[in-house]
Amino acid sequence: MDAPSTVGEVLDRLLIPEREIYLVLLNGRNIMHSLGGGIEKHHLLQPGDVLALSGPVPFSRAYGAPVV
Repeated sequence: MDAPSTVGEVLDRLLIPEREIYLVLLNGRNIMHSLGGGIEKHHLLQPGDVLALSGPVPFSRAYGAPVV
């Protein structure tokens, strides 16, 4: 099986519904559309790239701010 070449192909292979992904970072850069949500799936992956996915982040009761 070939390695995925785009962010969209990685997401397809992981079988995670897009509605459950709240943040996608590629090499520390947010690749979510700013208006209306959605993921910029067209980004090509290069060797050494780091792709990070996050679900909803709970709020800290002690500080009243999200834990990131």
